[in-house]
Amino acid sequence: MIDMPDDQISRLPYTVLLDPLLDRGAAFNRHGRLITDDASRELVLFSRTRHVHQAAWHNERHGKHQMPEWATPEVLTRCVLVWVQENPSTSGHLATIPKT
Repeated sequence: MIDMPDDQISRLPYTVLLDPLLDRGAAFNRHGRLITDDASRELVLFSRTRHVHQAAWHNERHGKHQMPEWATPEVLTRCVLVWVQENPSTSGHLATIPKT
């Protein structure tokens, strides 16, 4: 059970787009909306080490996401999309996800 209002959950990172070459990320909420185009150091590290799932970026599958300015077509070829929330997530798990 999650002891958190839906509007608060929708402000948490659900997926993170990682650029492994430049070690940066952009965070999206569970609706694919961009939360930040400059993810915190803590969130990038969490995404690399404690993700739930990851996949290479594919425009056909993931193209509905709002894109950060730095995500050019060339950059996207090396990016990985990682899921940082479990499905369904618990309050305990959500509390471990760093701020954006």
